[in-house]
Amino acid sequence: ARADGAGDFARRQAAAEAARAKEPADFRALARLCRALAEEEPDSAALRFDCGAALLLAGEPDAARDAFRRAEALAGSAPEIENGLALAGGPAWHRPLLFWHHAAPLSSRERALALAWALSWAAALALALAPRGRRRGIRAAARAAFAAALLSCALLATSVAASRRLLASPPPAFDETEDAR
Repeated sequence: ARADGAGDFARRQAAAEAARAKEPADFRALARLCRALAEEEPDSAALRFDCGAALLLAGEPDAARDAFRRAEALAGSAPEIENGLALAGGPAWHRPLLFWHHAAPLSSRERALALAWALSWAAALALALAPRGRRRGIRAAARAAFAAALLSCALLATSVAASRRLLASPPPAFDETEDAR
């Protein structure tokens, strides 16, 4: 683990690299530094975004797209992330269909999944305890709540698993060779 002072120094060093960067090789060096910082702070969407921006300026759109997707998985969608994805050539056709997956941060989707899971059990209990007979409305409401909670669980579990899989996978390689000046 790094001391707080070392982390601050590394961030200042990255900021200085960003200010000096003018050539693709400079941006590759900045991307390497951002990746190293992101490994030490795996929940930092800002570092993932900065890495994506540096990779985009270094002419590495595939690696940049991956970094922007990781930032989005952690923090949810934001205009700057969407712009970065568009500049890196990210596909956009599915984004409106999966708005809840892209818009919400991973931590929010995990909390929503826990809530949906608890609600599915509450609805199952209400269904089991609902009186049979003339009060069909109560059973129908419990059945509908149970179905909605299970559907929510399935969608959220898929979304959380996809983001966790993305964040656990190694980032793609990029051309780390220094350009001749």
